[in-house]
Amino acid sequence: MILHFPRFGFMFITGLVLFLGYWGRPKKQNWPVFWKKRYIGSGIPYLFWNGLFLAFLLLTSGSFSWNKWLTGWLEAISKGNQFYFSPPSCA
Repeated sequence: MILHFPRFGFMFITGLVLFLGYWGRPKKQNWPVFWKKRYIGSGIPYLFWNGLFLAFLLLTSGSFSWNKWLTGWLEAISKGNQFYFSPPSCA
């Protein structure tokens, strides 16, 4: 359980820095530009690396199939809890 605290701390510090970075700016905010920047900077790499790590895990276990990969990838990105400190189960 001790290994899960750094992840929560990282998320807290990231949110705090993002909040303080936008604190005091004019109230009129261009939200589509804000979200596009966040998704391109974080979302695309997250999707790519989850897919790559899952493919590597399936290839090294000798049970790679596109159906298993897609199912595991969709589960990994929907739950957001894969590939932190222990390998996921790919049954």
